[in-house]
Amino acid sequence: MSPTFWQYLLAGNLRGPKAGALVNDIRDGGMNPVSALLSHPHLSSAERKAMQGADMRALESYLKSGGEVLETPRYRGGESRDKFPPVLFGRGDFSVVDGPTIGIVGTRQATTYGKTVAKRFASELAAAGVTVVSGGALGIDAMAHEGALETGRTVAVLPCGGDIAYPPAHKELFRNIERRGCTVSPFAVGAKQRDYMFLERNQIIAALSDALLVVEVPAKSGATRTAIAAIEQGKTVYVIPGPITSPSFFGSHALIRDGATLVVHPENILAEMGIDVASPISEIEIDLNTLSGRILSSLDGEPVTAEVLGTRVGCDVAEILTELTILELEGRVVRAGIGYALSL
Repeated sequence: MSPTFWQYLLAGNLRGPKAGALVNDIRDGGMNPVSALLSHPHLSSAERKAMQGADMRALESYLKSGGEVLETPRYRGGESRDKFPPVLFGRGDFSVVDGPTIGIVGTRQATTYGKTVAKRFASELAAAGVTVVSGGALGIDAMAHEGALETGRTVAVLPCGGDIAYPPAHKELFRNIERRGCTVSPFAVGAKQRDYMFLERNQIIAALSDALLVVEVPAKSGATRTAIAAIEQGKTVYVIPGPITSPSFFGSHALIRDGATLVVHPENILAEMGIDVASPISEIEIDLNTLSGRILSSLDGEPVTAEVLGTRVGCDVAEILTELTILELEGRVVRAGIGYALSL
C-alpha cells in the first residue's frame, strides 16, 4: 500500500479490527487501493469526511524529508496488533524498535531528582543495548531521550503528525533522536495534537515496549495511563520510589502499592530482562573529575551532612543532594540520620 493510502486511513482515525478488516478487504479486492478506501461502503460519514480532509501537501513534504511508513510496527503482545493502527509514520532508523525495548515515562513538571534519575537510568539501560521509548514531552520524557542518546538508541512517539515538533522546544531533540533512533507517529501527517491523541500516544509507547519504567508520577498524570496500558498488555511495570511526602510521587507509590515492581538501579531491570551487566557497581573506580567521585572521596564510615560535603567539594547543596540520591540508589552511600556515609 502507498503512503497516500495510509495517510487517508489514519486521517479517518480508523483503528483496531475495523481498520484491519478494511485493509484486508481492499488488498483482496483488485481495485486501486485509494479509490477502494475512499468509496468503501463500511465507512461512516464522519470517517469519510475526515479522510477527505487529509493533508496531502504535508505528506509530500514529509516524505521528501525522509519520512517513511512502518507497515509492520513492532507492537509487543498479541492483542496489540488488533487494537492499534496497522502502520506508523516515522523518520530515522526503524530497526531500533526491534528490541529489547523499555518505555520510560513520568511527569512534565519533574523535580531535579526525577530528571537526574530518568537520565541516569536511560543512559545505563541504553548502554546495555536496550532501546528507550518515550513520548518526547517536557520533563521526564526529555531526560529519558537525552540519557539514551548519550550511550545508545531511543524512540520518540509523537502525539501529533510525524512532521510536527511537539513541544516546539524539542525540535532539535527530535532531530537528534532521528540520527540515533527514530520518531514515530500513529496519526496522519499534518495532524495537530488534540487531547485524545496524548492517550493514544501513551498506549503506543506501552505497545512498543517490552517493559515500562515509571520515574516520577503525581496522583493524576498521563504517565499513569501509560502504566495502566502496559499492565493491560501484560507488560512488567517498574517504578522508582521518591520521597513519601512529595505529591510528585503519589502516583508512583500508588502503582507500587498496586503491585508494580520497585527498582532502585538499572541493574534491577537488566537482570529481569536477562541482560548481563558488564561491571558491578562495587568494581567501578572513583573518578575524581566527576562530582560523584569527589563526594565519594570525601566520605568514610562516619555520616556527614550535605552542607558539610558541599563545603568540602565546593558545590551547592542542591547539586550535592541530587548526586547523593543517585549514589544512594546505586548502593554506594547510605543515609544515616541527617547525614550520609560510604556503604560498607
